[in-house]
Amino acid sequence: MLVFRTVAFILHQKQAFFDMQPAVSVIIPAYNAEKTIRHTLQSAASQTFNQLEIIVVDDGSTDRTAEIVEAFATSDPRISLLRQQNQGVAVARNLAIHAAKGEFIAPLDADDVWHPTKLEKQHSLFQSRPSLGLVYAWYRVIDDDDWVVECSPPTLARGDVHNWLLVENFIGNASSPLI
Repeated sequence: MLVFRTVAFILHQKQAFFDMQPAVSVIIPAYNAEKTIRHTLQSAASQTFNQLEIIVVDDGSTDRTAEIVEAFATSDPRISLLRQQNQGVAVARNLAIHAAKGEFIAPLDADDVWHPTKLEKQHSLFQSRPSLGLVYAWYRVIDDDDWVVECSPPTLARGDVHNWLLVENFIGNASSPLI
């Protein structure tokens, strides 16, 4: 009896999610990421801002990446998996963007993790300043032992940064912005 109630709750919860429009679409291109994708998915799913969907594009992995993502998706209705033959990270990102339902796009690489409040803070900035087109975060590079080996340069870009971005990538990595 308990099993049926649990299943019914999960199905109801999943249906409620599908009836809700996510504010943010987290897009994760993944290629042979079985060693890192768990941590990445936990990082995205544990955000304090939870009006999100998480779209993983398996870019023709030959390891267990897709299997791991499917396991996460069975317990979290916000996670979905798309598959394609290996075509590279740009094509995988574009596929995820086309599938996205959120007002904002949050790219996340399959070997990156976010601070738990990243999306909450970035989304809050967009809500308080509707004219913004991009909000980014500084980042840290950590090694396999979780030691910080590099920090992003503290660049404060203001105004119309389009031309600046064409010349210099002051954002630093793909997992930093909310667009």
